[in-house]
Amino acid sequence: MRPLAITAYSVVCATGYGKSALLGALQDRRGPLIPNDFTAEALPTWIGRVPGLEGEQWQLPAELAPWESRNNRLAWAGLHTDDFTTAVAGARRRYGARRVALVMGTSTAAIDATEAFYRHQVDPPRTPPHLRQSELHTPHSLGHFVQSALGLEGPCFTIATACSSIRTVSSKVTRSQ
Repeated sequence: MRPLAITAYSVVCATGYGKSALLGALQDRRGPLIPNDFTAEALPTWIGRVPGLEGEQWQLPAELAPWESRNNRLAWAGLHTDDFTTAVAGARRRYGARRVALVMGTSTAAIDATEAFYRHQVDPPRTPPHLRQSELHTPHSLGHFVQSALGLEGPCFTIATACSSIRTVSSKVTRSQ
């Protein structure tokens, strides 16, 4: 098998935004955990939470709003960190959108949006429209979201590893209207 060169990558995690934030945390031996501030009920534990992810800066643009979820916002932040979208745009121009593959890994996909959808089923007419998008509730939501955000049309694989392993494959972007 011929080696595959990774020419661009980005990282967004609880240590911050970008490769330099992660490197700095590793060099300083600084961990990313903070006291839990994610749930409304008190849960005395530590979590790794990406700071500022819920802010306006990472709000999805209107054309990607059907994929609104914390997980996809995290991906959006990663795409716009370390000049990653510029590198992908270069590959898309060089090889064509159909020749750039996407391989994504996720642990929970958009489970937060699915949980919110089920909480609204007590009063279904009041379910927010973006939670009614079936595409948001599949294990492949992340892959389709990133593929659409980057304008790619090649093979797309999403590996989901939460609770059980699920592998989904798609060869084209499909989206609920």
